[in-house]
Formats: sequence, C-alpha cells, structure tokens
Amino acid sequence: MTKAIDVAKFLVYIASKDPDVNDLSNLKLQKLLYYCQAASIQTNNKILFEDEIEAWQFGPVIKNVYKTFNGFGSMPIDTDYSDFIKNVKFDQSEIKAIAMAWKQYSQYSAGKLVELTHSELPWISAWRKQSNITENDMFKTFSNN
Repeated sequence: MTKAIDVAKFLVYIASKDPDVNDLSNLKLQKLLYYCQAASIQTNNKILFEDEIEAWQFGPVIKNVYKTFNGFGSMPIDTDYSDFIKNVKFDQSEIKAIAMAWKQYSQYSAGKLVELTHSELPWISAWRKQSNITENDMFKTFSNN
C-alpha cells in the first residue's frame, strides 16, 4: 500500500514542474492529500494510503507528512524530489487518482481548500467528535456506489 509521504513527495515534484502552481505550502499539500484519497475512492473504490487523516482546525492533516514539511511554515515547499521520482512505484490507478485530484484542486489557494474541506462530511463529522476522519465517511462522501 502506498504511503501518504510518498504521495506528498510526488505532489511536491509535480508542483515543481507546473508553472501554474507556485504556492504549494504544507497547508495546501495536506488538503491535496485528502483530495487524492477522495479521488482514489471515487475512481478506484479503494483508499490510496492507510495513514490516518486527522481533523485539525484548518482541515484534514496527515500528521507525519505535516511534520516532514513543517519547517517551510506557510512558504511554498521547494524540496527537489527528482531522485525520489525515479524510484517511486505507483500503479496506474494510483497515478490516475493523484492526477485527477491535482487537476481539480491544485489551482485553488490553501485558504479555498480549507473552506472546501470544512464544508464536507468527513471533516465536519471528525471535527465535531474530535476524532480522525474515517474511511467510512470518506466513502459515504466520495464513492460513486
């Protein structure tokens, strides 16, 4: 199973190659990871990664990924993952889900993504219960079944 940190590094790499995206902060990265998980549920009917998604004040967060990129603060993440990309192994369905989420959500600011996630069942439910976002709520919200 893919790890959220690998998806995060892949997203950072994609951002470094996309001239239209120059604002990939840790906050925005966290929301894009959430939407990658959602896209996988939508297109593949399975989760992309098993890492827990926590409900923080500013939306969904994968804690270990947050800690990895915390040093950037609110600034864009500018780490070079070219070598990582050469060795990472995503299958076609995973790449499709990541690409779908990137295409649909990368143009939004971190603030807009926070606003979007705050309007969706998975974050709302977890925030009210002070718990993690559940796979069940993700499937209820994003599954096509």
